[in-house]
Amino acid sequence: MPEETNEKKAVRQTGSNTIVPVKADELVEKAVEMKKKGLRLSQACCSWVNNQYEISYSFADDQTLDYITLRILAERTATISSISEIYPYAAFYENEMEELFGLNIRYIDLDYHNRLYRIKTKAPFLPEDQREVATDETKKISAPDAPETQKEDAN
Repeated sequence: MPEETNEKKAVRQTGSNTIVPVKADELVEKAVEMKKKGLRLSQACCSWVNNQYEISYSFADDQTLDYITLRILAERTATISSISEIYPYAAFYENEMEELFGLNIRYIDLDYHNRLYRIKTKAPFLPEDQREVATDETKKISAPDAPETQKEDAN
């Protein structure tokens, strides 16, 4: 049997995570700054906290392992602009935030029009009393209905 040792394994030092509060109308400008710094969009998410949206876009520096998270606090009726023109894969995060939380995001380059997932409930991650609250932007043009075979799968 190999002999067990109690040697501590080396712990790799990780970088920092700085949270930067931004207003919704500053998001695109700040995302451009992150791109110019060579930072990678590593995640974007949304949550409903204290009766408002908390929207986070995290950018990583792969050399230093530092993160900068842009944090937006927004009312239920707020509209934010997509950063998918700057970071194309942001479209998937933003479609998810829009569909699961009812967050109104305009100008998504690849907009699934609330058909990213096969779900029956509108904005299922919001409290029920918030799901039907109208947003300040007019309704988006709906995507065509899914083919009959997909409709059957959704049931």
